[in-house]
Amino acid sequence: MVPNSAYSIISITEGQDYEPEKKGKNYLKSPVYAFLCTKTNTAVTKLQPLGNEESLDFPPGSFRQGVAYYIYVKKFVSLGGGEFKGWKYTGSPLVL
Repeated sequence: MVPNSAYSIISITEGQDYEPEKKGKNYLKSPVYAFLCTKTNTAVTKLQPLGNEESLDFPPGSFRQGVAYYIYVKKFVSLGGGEFKGWKYTGSPLVL
């Protein structure tokens, strides 16, 4: 990926698909490349990484408040009681 130092912060919503539109190998907008946990999850959190067809299950307490996780996110299927803010690059196009 060709990173850009400028980024935007977005609120993560359960069930929303964050996969950006692609044209060839280029993404027309930035994917969510990382997220900050603002409230520790209290139940199972289901996360679908970018490029995966299935979601991954994380047990309660897996995501800790104040910790940044560098995972390309397609979708949070279930937030598990946690709260998250996503980071996206503001530059485009992007090549992964």
